[in-house]
Amino acid sequence: MRTPRRIDIMRWALAAALLFLADGLPSSADEIEVELRPLSGQNPASVTLWEICFESDVELHRLTVGALLPTTYPSGTMTWKDCDAVNPSCSTLSGDIFGTTYTTVDPANSFAQVVGDTLFLVLEGSLPIVDGALTSPPNLGLGHQCLARLELSVGVNTSNPPGLLSLVDPDTASISWGDCTEPIVVDGSRSDCDAGTGSGLVSLASSTVVASTIPDDFDEDLRRDEDDNCVYTSNVDQMDQGGLKVSIEDGVGDACQCGEGEGSGKILLAENDLSNMLSHLRGVTPAGFLEARCSVASPSTCTIHDAAVLASALSSPSTVALDNVCNADTP
Repeated sequence: MRTPRRIDIMRWALAAALLFLADGLPSSADEIEVELRPLSGQNPASVTLWEICFESDVELHRLTVGALLPTTYPSGTMTWKDCDAVNPSCSTLSGDIFGTTYTTVDPANSFAQVVGDTLFLVLEGSLPIVDGALTSPPNLGLGHQCLARLELSVGVNTSNPPGLLSLVDPDTASISWGDCTEPIVVDGSRSDCDAGTGSGLVSLASSTVVASTIPDDFDEDLRRDEDDNCVYTSNVDQMDQGGLKVSIEDGVGDACQCGEGEGSGKILLAENDLSNMLSHLRGVTPAGFLEARCSVASPSTCTIHDAAVLASALSSPSTVALDNVCNADTP
């Protein structure tokens, strides 16, 4: 009877030791990496637009970054696009990009500020969770996310880029936020002002000066691929007037709307999309018809089969999805 009791005691002692170690050891450090990237599609000899992008392994609600002028920078200006340091918040300028391109940012609670020779930007999250966030479970762990643009006028060569103040630099936490010192980052639940305490990260990775050459703008129209409704066809205006039998935005830009044949962005029975396709197949290409948008069925070449599929979809009483396989929407 004594042996089983000794075994039980040893088991309980081991379990208690493991619990003590688990509770007593410090947790693994949270990490965040911030990069400053030249926006694709610009002349490397004179880049004017740079993007702030970050990657985090924890949910973030607020991020503060500091930009430094490039060395030997000629006479010019450096500003956060649509987030002027003169204004109280990033939402005061007309035509701001936060409602369209950087939708995880809450511009009303984000602002720029100059401290010494550093141009800071405080970015507050706007994702639809109770506290607001820059990253939350739906977009956490999806790699780098871009948040804002730094604009230099005149531009600079990529060999002489603007810099980022390291996130571990104490000056990064010197931004005024009401009556307190703005923390560098806030994870967990957002607080209006915690002076870098409470929900601040355990530790931070140093920021990077300039990012790699990740091709995040395939068609070089200054719209990142994840924000571009035509990834493979340049369309700076992002025009989206409809699609198959709809006259409202369908998420596919007019420039790459397969089956669209007369330039309206929509594919309607009452329009000339089908007749223009048939004319093109007969050797006469009407105005507004682009062969790159012709194919609605594989392969991506324009054939009579595409016309038959389009005719069937237009005459169907229901909305039948068309394959977006034309050259305008494929790499």
